[in-house]
Amino acid sequence: MDSVTLVGRAEELGFVQRALRGARAGVVVLGAGGVGKTRLARELTESPASARRGTSVWVSGTRSAGGVPFGAFAHLLPALDAPLRDRLAMSMLARRAVLDAASDAGLLVVDDAHLLDDASAVLVQQLAMTHALRLVVTVRSGELAPDAIVALWKDGWLECVDLQPLDRVALGELVAELVNGRVDPLAVARIWEQTRGNALFCRELLRASVAAGRLALDGDVWRWRGGLPATGRIWDLIDARLSELDPEDRAALEVVAVADRADTSLLDGLVDRSARSRLTRRGLVEERAENGRSVLALSHPLFGEVLRSQMVDARRIQVCGRLADAADAHGMAGGPELLRAAGWRLECGGGGDPELLLAAARRALAGFDPQLAERFARAALATSGGFEAELELATALGAQGELQAAGELFTRLERDADLDAQRAAVAAQWSEMMFLNGGRAADAADLVSRVASELVPGRLRDELQVLEGVWRWLSGDRILVSEAEWRRIAGRGERMRLLVAFAVAPMYVQNGRISEALALLDGAAQAGANRREALPTVELALRSTRAYALWSAGRLNDDVTYCERELAAATAAGELEPTAMFAFCLGGALTDAGRIDAAIGSLRDGLAVFERLAMPMYVSWSLAFLARALALGGDGSGARQALELAERARPAQVQLMDSELGIARVWVLVAEGDMDGARTTALQLADRHADAGRPTEAARAFHAVARLGRPEGIADRLSELAAVTDAPILPLCATHARGLADDDVSSLRAAGEGFEALGCWLLAAEAFTAAAVGLRAIGQAASARAAGARAAALLARCEGARTPALTGVEAGASLTRRERDVALLAAHGIPNREIAQRLVLSVRTVESHLAQTYRKLGVSDRRELADLMATGAQHAPDHAAPA
Repeated sequence: MDSVTLVGRAEELGFVQRALRGARAGVVVLGAGGVGKTRLARELTESPASARRGTSVWVSGTRSAGGVPFGAFAHLLPALDAPLRDRLAMSMLARRAVLDAASDAGLLVVDDAHLLDDASAVLVQQLAMTHALRLVVTVRSGELAPDAIVALWKDGWLECVDLQPLDRVALGELVAELVNGRVDPLAVARIWEQTRGNALFCRELLRASVAAGRLALDGDVWRWRGGLPATGRIWDLIDARLSELDPEDRAALEVVAVADRADTSLLDGLVDRSARSRLTRRGLVEERAENGRSVLALSHPLFGEVLRSQMVDARRIQVCGRLADAADAHGMAGGPELLRAAGWRLECGGGGDPELLLAAARRALAGFDPQLAERFARAALATSGGFEAELELATALGAQGELQAAGELFTRLERDADLDAQRAAVAAQWSEMMFLNGGRAADAADLVSRVASELVPGRLRDELQVLEGVWRWLSGDRILVSEAEWRRIAGRGERMRLLVAFAVAPMYVQNGRISEALALLDGAAQAGANRREALPTVELALRSTRAYALWSAGRLNDDVTYCERELAAATAAGELEPTAMFAFCLGGALTDAGRIDAAIGSLRDGLAVFERLAMPMYVSWSLAFLARALALGGDGSGARQALELAERARPAQVQLMDSELGIARVWVLVAEGDMDGARTTALQLADRHADAGRPTEAARAFHAVARLGRPEGIADRLSELAAVTDAPILPLCATHARGLADDDVSSLRAAGEGFEALGCWLLAAEAFTAAAVGLRAIGQAASARAAGARAAALLARCEGARTPALTGVEAGASLTRRERDVALLAAHGIPNREIAQRLVLSVRTVESHLAQTYRKLGVSDRRELADLMATGAQHAPDHAAPA
């Protein structure tokens, strides 16, 4: 599992290569242990790209040779009958031996020069001062190095580059290369968090994790399962480094390890400043800013894993007790250190204040960590936490998919609730579990409706009324709340404004009121950030609704940028539900953009987490999106399988998903070659959405009909829908459909320009392809080539997209609509008799169409036809005749 290529070091490699050609004698590469100094040096000497003549000389400093004069150069020195007593003569002999060995390449690499003996260090310095050859010298930062080595960069004899750990992106590339495959973002985030970009630690952690089955293939993607492995060379490497510490420094490092990125002011009285300075110089700890505060952290979290595993229970309990006491003394238990303070108190056996433990459980749920929330809730329950502790425990169990245990708790809590506030809280959290983890939207709505009817009018009743509206909308029921009523409820304060936005914004999006939805979300954004702990699911829903609004509007450039940012933040924080949500949202945006390969990867990442979290609605939704992406990529069998899984996973009470399942069916039929079936399905779907007052969803289905070769009358329907929504994509869809129906090149080019500006590259490619066909048909060859080139450039940005409208610019120009239908079915291996049955033609007519198709496209059989239809415009024959 060694990296074949040097990853993430192009800038540093370029600097070193320029330094070796510059006026100075070479370069010193400084960096922490394992950061990749040796790997960079080897790239210079071993890579074919280095293009150096001859064989470079390589010497390495070691602790064992550090006490022997010229010990690092011993392998270059000639055998002597008797040892030389004259140190000057020995130095001259060593110098000559090095120069002779490096005569071909003129390059000396000195690895780990901080470990050189003084004589060897002086020799390296003299070689640099005299420019006798070119040098690459690596030095571990934080280590005491001989004066002669320090002088290399301090006095300017060599250039110096300070090699930093890999950033997140580069580490992800390294991980993918090491396992020779795709790695899901959560696994990359886990590896980043543990290694902090240290290439050596990354490599060894991967070795141990793969061997232990912690990192394993799931289909064609590597995913993380379980905790960290407890064995492997990486533990030996870290243990060897920690064994160099004296007892005082190790004790200080243990406190930092247990504290786990605690506030520096909290540790001031627990970690001696001189010990902290020594540990910092050795590169074991670092002070850094996190969320606006200064924290003391281990340079690599893996140090903490080793230290904590080696601590005896009594020592760990002692440290936790001191940390918990310090948090209490500093008044930090209710601030950013809440989760740590509560955890320390539990670890030291001190029980703890039930209010503190309850607050910690709520904080953990707000951070989408239900396992930790369960731990704190159970501890609170054991310390007389009562009703509130049971409520948090039920919520934590439900969030982990333990629906039976959670349901039993909620049932008892509903029976035991004495106060209206308790009854409302139970109904709200129980209904949320029913919907998210059980897909029971109608049951959730009935629950909050029943409880609300038993409450006196007021804030609690209004809150349940809002939730009832959400669950009923999701289950396909009509919402009876007026806009005036929504405004009245929102006026009750920040919390109610958030809940109303949670309920109303997605309804606005579905009704085509995109600008109003976004304005509502903007108004709720700051309040949502302030109330994340109290309303974590609502706050996440508001953020994902923004992605839904941008996607429905067709603003794919904006949507992709937004989803990528949110996904990066969620994966960095290790938050499973937000990671899954934005991987799913990103997959939808990438699909519509035409970036099919990337979309499939993102959707599968989200799906894996939704399955792990036991969230059936989102499992089904993800599978429906995945089916459409696979179909657009030409994988008919994979798309059909995903669609069938989506339909089986679909919760019966959630009707909102029918739209995505319907459009997925359309494109699965296309991938299977059933064009008539796809058009019929799309028309039926469009009419249903239009009748139900869902203009953007109706428009998507109508536009699919036009894209599949039946544009007549579609433009008018799309124009009608565009008039009742402010989604910018709808007028473009109408223009596209009109251009297809009327062979109007101007409309097609205008649609292509508009689609491209929004980031809808696939639709833009289709529009310019049709424009090229139309221009060629009227004899404007130059303009046709320009439009075709524009289509090809857009298609090149689409990763794996294959739709009928992209079945070759030249091929598309030569086939009639019916010939294309027959050709697509034949390319899928459908026999002539079955094609005739599907298209209601005679077998003889099918044979005639195929003969015409072969002649026009310059192919001789079905195999060649299938190849051509699969490769599209890029490989269409030059001699295809116009229609």
